[in-house]
Amino acid sequence: METPLALLVSSLTDEHTSVLELFANVRDAGLGTAASNALLACAGKALQASIHREETDLFPALHRVGVPESLRSRVRHSMESLGQLKVQAAEFLGRWSAGGEGLDYARDFGRLVGALQFRMRMDETYLYAPFKQLLTGKSPRPLASGA
Repeated sequence: METPLALLVSSLTDEHTSVLELFANVRDAGLGTAASNALLACAGKALQASIHREETDLFPALHRVGVPESLRSRVRHSMESLGQLKVQAAEFLGRWSAGGEGLDYARDFGRLVGALQFRMRMDETYLYAPFKQLLTGKSPRPLASGA
């Protein structure tokens, strides 16, 4: 049986997939089209909810169970990168809340999606997986320094 933290981590991983799929739907509808612009609002709300959930559920839960020394820098890095992503998302969604078109919009959209993909994969690989291993009694595999 999985612990509440392991269930939260699994849920957040699924949420990451959903958020990325929503942004892919925005792109696939054709940036700048009415359909794409309508989908953007949904994707933006899902992203903001995911960020909020990590801030209010994940990080407090990690600290409640006790962050082992070997994972403290990863948790700190994840918190910092979430703060940066939150700012980037707010700026993008503020500027393009009604959608957009043109090169500036496409560039900003690509930067946001790239940052999302990078951060989500980093957390899933270097934070979530090691915590799940600890919660199941397995020690995390050693990772390269700087992760």
